[in-house]
Amino acid sequence: MKPVWHFRLANGAIRAYLTAVRGVSVEGIENLPRTGRVIVAVNHISAVDSPLTSIAVYPRRFPHYLAKEELFRIPWMREIWKSWGAIPLNRSRGDLGAIRSALAVLEAEGC
Repeated sequence: MKPVWHFRLANGAIRAYLTAVRGVSVEGIENLPRTGRVIVAVNHISAVDSPLTSIAVYPRRFPHYLAKEELFRIPWMREIWKSWGAIPLNRSRGDLGAIRSALAVLEAEGC
């Protein structure tokens, strides 16, 4: 899946804000391969970890990530999350569908 216009717009605006206003910087991005499959693992501290990770690794890679299925319950939000690369995950059981979706991303040389 390729990023859609609102992902690019939000990503650029948030990146500019974090860099200019908050002084946030990304270190080590040069170690992320430009091609081929890759898994980026983060220490999940808050609800903004996935979006911030997406911002950090884009545009080198359009990242996909597992997100709790509760975020997909509102139809219009579901479409936004999916268009931003989120894969719904049922956290109460072993979610083989989510794992298969993540593996499909890797098989397609994704992030």
